[in-house]
Amino acid sequence: MTVLCLAACGGRRADGHADSPAPSGGPGGRSHSGPQDDPGKVRSTVHVIDVEIEAGTNESSLELEFRTLEVPPTLMQLDVVTDPSRIRFRPDVTGMAAIPTVRAGIIAPGRIRILLGDALSPAAATPVPNGSLASIPFELLPGPPASIPVWVESVVVSDPTGEFEGGPQVFPGPAATISAF
Repeated sequence: MTVLCLAACGGRRADGHADSPAPSGGPGGRSHSGPQDDPGKVRSTVHVIDVEIEAGTNESSLELEFRTLEVPPTLMQLDVVTDPSRIRFRPDVTGMAAIPTVRAGIIAPGRIRILLGDALSPAAATPVPNGSLASIPFELLPGPPASIPVWVESVVVSDPTGEFEGGPQVFPGPAATISAF
């Protein structure tokens, strides 16, 4: 099992504070400062896109998307979280954008950590681009038809040296839904 963490490189959370474990919980129980504090100031978000799964299908993927009106960070780490009794993430995340490195590791059932960018790469730092960033494969576990929430938590942004860039604060966007029919 691989665990990725910018904090080991001196990373900072999007709010500029030292990284610490985020509280866990569902869409109603999430606790993070950001969009709900002042929605008029949100200029950068990262979120997953809704997906529908037809009966008889047990594998699919989620699309991770980033939007910013600011200068983007060059490194980003985040957790994608869902109900582990219904969804099993697979760590073979595929990058969909011009980012030198996309790494992923399952850190708990229903929680996958994704790192975009590489502080150890000799290549020049590439800003995280707007649009689709990654495809996250998952398996739908047996159960009745349902709408299963999936969301982003614990967003950390940094520059290639591991220092907070002073760039945009990146907040988790709204929860998405995996609709299993």
